[in-house]
Amino acid sequence: AQTATINRELAIVRRAFRLGAKCDPPKVSRTPYVQLLKESNVRTGFLEYERYVAVRNELPWYIRPVFVTAYHVGGRRGELTSIQWPQVDFNSNQIRLHASETKNDEARTLPIYGEMREWLIMAKEIRDQKFPICPWVFYTDEGQRLYWFYKAWGSACIRAGVPELIFHDLRRSAVRNMERAGIPRKVAMSISGHKTENIYRR
Repeated sequence: AQTATINRELAIVRRAFRLGAKCDPPKVSRTPYVQLLKESNVRTGFLEYERYVAVRNELPWYIRPVFVTAYHVGGRRGELTSIQWPQVDFNSNQIRLHASETKNDEARTLPIYGEMREWLIMAKEIRDQKFPICPWVFYTDEGQRLYWFYKAWGSACIRAGVPELIFHDLRRSAVRNMERAGIPRKVAMSISGHKTENIYRR
């Protein structure tokens, strides 16, 4: 198996031990240290603004809000798609992520800025009109939670001229955009959810 695949499986094992230790009573007596293998295939994909606009315009309407949000704040797909409307505060321009929804089990606050606001407002207006009982901020064209969208994503990226783009590239792009905008690294890390300098620099 490839190193990346092995590491993903080891990460699942590590996560399982941590969850087991948090149970009451604990399911495991100790949490072993799980050493990940060194990966040399780190992606360096970034999305420049012109390509960002191209992909956004090719995506179906219901995927655009999460795409725009990810490009601006660098949130992980699973974190973003778990957000519900009570967590969005348009008055203070903030989205609050609960600790249970983040990879690092730490609550975070995401700023609403740039064109994020207009896309989120549009998503809420459509939701209120068509899917009033849907609690999810990012939902499908049938009012269900938007979780993953392989086919629509791939087709849009091909039409936009970036066939190799993956959703995680938006995370790298957001971090770089924040650096370029002069946002202090500590603040940028608190927004994107990078816990260590090493991973952030990658």
